[in-house]
Amino acid sequence: MSSTLVTAHKRSSPTLLPGWSFVGCMADPSATRLLPVRILSPSTLTQQTCVALCNAANYVYAGVEYSVECWCGNSLNQAQTLGDSSCNMACGGDSTEICGAGNVLGLFHTTTTTTATATTSYLGCYADSSTRVLSSASFNGIQGMTNTMCANLCAGAGYTLSGTEAGDECYCGSSQSALGAKQLDSTCSTPCAGGTGNCGGNWLISVTTMTSTLTNSTTSTTSSCVAKCTGDPSQICGGTNWEISIYVLSSGAGSTTTTSSGSLPTTTAKNIIVQMFQWTYASVAAECGYFLGSAGVGPAQENWNGNGPWWDSYQPMSYSITGKLGNRDAFATMVATCHSNGVGVIVDTVMNHQTAQTSGTGYNGDAFTKYNYPGTYSTADFHHSQCGTSDGQIHNYDNATEVQFCELDSLADLATETEHVRSTLAAYINDLISLGVDGLRLDAAKHMPPGDIANILSRATKPLYITQEVVWGSGEPIQPSQYVGNGQVMEFRFTSAIQSAFSSGNIAQLATVNSNGWLPSSSANAFVANHDTERSGTSLNYLSPNNQYTLAHVLALSIPYGTPSILSSYAFSSYDQGAPNSGKYLHRWTAIAGMIGFYNRVSGSAVNNWVSDAAAHIAYGRGSAGFVAINTASSSWTTTFSSSLPSGVYCDVVNGAVVSGSSSCSGPSITVNAGGEFTATVSADYALAIHIGAKIA
Repeated sequence: MSSTLVTAHKRSSPTLLPGWSFVGCMADPSATRLLPVRILSPSTLTQQTCVALCNAANYVYAGVEYSVECWCGNSLNQAQTLGDSSCNMACGGDSTEICGAGNVLGLFHTTTTTTATATTSYLGCYADSSTRVLSSASFNGIQGMTNTMCANLCAGAGYTLSGTEAGDECYCGSSQSALGAKQLDSTCSTPCAGGTGNCGGNWLISVTTMTSTLTNSTTSTTSSCVAKCTGDPSQICGGTNWEISIYVLSSGAGSTTTTSSGSLPTTTAKNIIVQMFQWTYASVAAECGYFLGSAGVGPAQENWNGNGPWWDSYQPMSYSITGKLGNRDAFATMVATCHSNGVGVIVDTVMNHQTAQTSGTGYNGDAFTKYNYPGTYSTADFHHSQCGTSDGQIHNYDNATEVQFCELDSLADLATETEHVRSTLAAYINDLISLGVDGLRLDAAKHMPPGDIANILSRATKPLYITQEVVWGSGEPIQPSQYVGNGQVMEFRFTSAIQSAFSSGNIAQLATVNSNGWLPSSSANAFVANHDTERSGTSLNYLSPNNQYTLAHVLALSIPYGTPSILSSYAFSSYDQGAPNSGKYLHRWTAIAGMIGFYNRVSGSAVNNWVSDAAAHIAYGRGSAGFVAINTASSSWTTTFSSSLPSGVYCDVVNGAVVSGSSSCSGPSITVNAGGEFTATVSADYALAIHIGAKIA
């Protein structure tokens, strides 16, 4: 869940590619990155992996940072050398190696790159998703992409599979079993940016398998460093635009012990999202160091200063990162702190609209009037006559034009089909990327055509995890399935089904939760409640009776459907009431924290051994990795359960945890016999859960 930072004074010496050497630890401010290109790399990052990735793309500088980030480039931006001890975070893939620190880059350099020439065999066209079938590394934004170029890049980085997508994207991996459903070759029909052949399509990937041989080619690295040294004109001493010449010295650096969970979407496990609703950036930073895994934070935009209600955060007036949750510096510090603790950051963004107020001021003190936001938008950037209703408001959700071109609750509706709006929103996204964000939640996505969203996201400078708010409506022309090409979609039908089952006490009906015709699991963002539904009565919330809210999360974190989100909010007595009030830190609750561990441990294991002897009783296993029982009856449930778990003694993680440094439980324990059976009592309105990670004997 977090990284332990321990500074020492010796570095392991991994074998790098020929010609590459460690330069030193360099300052790397979020606003002015030392190296311009971030290559998506695995959470098992090592120094060798990053060097291989940059080398394969013919970059002569490589840098490791935050344990799991790899940066590349051919020149340095305003380099500032720090002491080697400033690099004090272990690499995600090898705790004996150092991979930079927060805003500190471990820099490597070469004058000779090795270019891979791959022997290839085309495997076919496959369906892709936001979690990526080839997720080990990616090379995006490289001009002239072809299938051959992608294969050579991936082979040079040590992978055996390459895949091209959307004409200019390149992904790498080595597992054919992850490829999934094969499509007709003709469906991968997007021409390669490099002009040779087709390179995948919209969420379709053209996959190649390859072997490779390496040849050496020399690349100059001193084009920016051209100033002659004062003391010896025969030597070069940097340049005139903040360039410096860096000489490799034999020096030590720190070593640490650390763990890293990676960040969405590059890992299939440990991808639970905690929605930190109305938490300030400083508070999120503190929580990252204390408890969190993957954090979803509130809108990072200058919003209307409404003096209190929570929803003023969702009425932006500019894209300056200043609002009631904090300013740009606090935001940057939060991202850096979260990354240094292995926590990804997903930002809630509002791209459909601006404010509903006719006039006002933002948290920066900037004045605005509706449809006129100085320096950002003017009247021409909004929908007006295109809407078709007399008052310009949405009245009929059976009319797609009305839903996507009229105003939602009088909020000024942006014309996202226009170039100025698209480029402005793309610049905002890339500003967030420059600060290190890992993903976006798109508020009110239903009110934007999916093609407009696709166009805006295509301009992002790196791949991001995306989840979109598209509320399902029976028979409506706008459906969640229309948005899956852009990323995951919030599955409100899951939320409604959970509310219905636990409110009625008939949780047995949830046996079909994976076969109800909803979004595929890989496309769904599943949640028990969010900030809207907990107030509107369209979901359970912390006030739900009979422990329903906790039990619903036990189910949501144990059923293999979608990417789960957990709302960490605050107590409220009215709809509009804003923070702060007494916190309801759901992610810290014993049962929820225990089930987060359960989810991570059983990820990838199928449901088995399902039993329901009454409407209020369900129990099921997750392969040989875990078992859950839930009881919504008003009386206890005692029975003998059959599981596929190995024999042993387990801690019940709903009611306690393994005591650190011991073989004991802080709560009850359960003994499983050699046949996988155990007898237990599930208390009224409660649950139990055991998994192999909580096995103590």
